[in-house]
Amino acid sequence: MYEEILERVKAKLRPSKVEIKKELKIAKKIVNRIMNIEGKHIEAKLCGSLARGTHLRGERDIDIFVLFPESLSKEELEKEGLRIAKEALKGYKQWLEYSEHPYLKALVEGIEVEIVPCYKLSKGCGIKSAVDRSPWHAEFVKKNLKEEQKDEVRLLKAFLKACNCYGADIANEGFSGYRCELLIIKYGSFLKCIENASKWKPPVKIAIKEDQLEECKVEHHIVFPDPCDAKRNVASAISLETLARFVAASKMFLKKPSEKFFFKEKPKKLNTKLLEKRAILGILMKKGNATSEISIAQLKKFNRSLATL
Repeated sequence: MYEEILERVKAKLRPSKVEIKKELKIAKKIVNRIMNIEGKHIEAKLCGSLARGTHLRGERDIDIFVLFPESLSKEELEKEGLRIAKEALKGYKQWLEYSEHPYLKALVEGIEVEIVPCYKLSKGCGIKSAVDRSPWHAEFVKKNLKEEQKDEVRLLKAFLKACNCYGADIANEGFSGYRCELLIIKYGSFLKCIENASKWKPPVKIAIKEDQLEECKVEHHIVFPDPCDAKRNVASAISLETLARFVAASKMFLKKPSEKFFFKEKPKKLNTKLLEKRAILGILMKKGNATSEISIAQLKKFNRSLATL
């Protein structure tokens, strides 16, 4: 029963050959542009789910990392990274995004392209920037994820998206694409992952290699050491609420499997008659100069304080 449903869903989630060809063509063009620009960079590398072959149909984004020597200061990395990105994405609509340092995004032929600067470091070296591990992650997944498991990753991603558990940003506090890939490498398939997840009870401790748990001395409701840097918990962004939701959804799917678990339903139209007898207070807050990430974090903190009050 499970297999029939999962095979149908896989076919719906798998990108077409035309889609993949177009995205790879754009990625190659931007990488070539970057490498033809004079600068202090060493390499331009396609990372993210497109590089690893685990992206979903209709997921229109490309992640390109520009690698710089570690001798460069963070100020130079930021300045050079933005200069190269602006030149490489010239002619396309561009905008800034922020992580540990700003990076550039652009819309190229209907596909979102982001160019992120980072240091090229050997494993075992101290991390200088939060995104320095990304090229390592790409290599690890390429080496350890089997071809037939790529569809299993897509199933897990879609499942998590449908139950609002996907996205490692502050707004979602959930699972990233890399965490999905690691879970499939760990358990072998979507179904085995769900079977295990349905039994999770905090604190959950899992690892690709069990001895890595000894290196990851972190207290959290879910601990999953990064196989590329065992001291780091790749599950640190996952909130307790998100974890509980994923466990509950896993139990529900195993009890009564359905394709509905992989596709979000459209929100129902609000029945205003239900609101007529209620008093509703709306609080409007100005965003100011803060980034979206900071604004969301502030709003969440305010919401918790208001609930406590």
